[in-house]
Amino acid sequence: MSDTIQPALVHIEQLLQKQQLRTEDHDALQQLLDTVQQLQADNKRLRTALVKANSKKPKMSSRLKDALYE
Repeated sequence: MSDTIQPALVHIEQLLQKQQLRTEDHDALQQLLDTVQQLQADNKRLRTALVKANSKKPKMSSRLKDALYE
């Protein structure tokens, strides 16, 4: 997902650096950029937490698994 958003983020950063925008447009773009970056960081943290939570689930013993597959 971040691969598809990355070109847009680079474009927004370039627009912000040109300083040819009205103040309210500059502020709106900066707020949008900050929000997207925060959401990406939150998404990464949530994915990491999900992986950790799923790895702590008790695994089925091999004897029980063999008995169920018979």
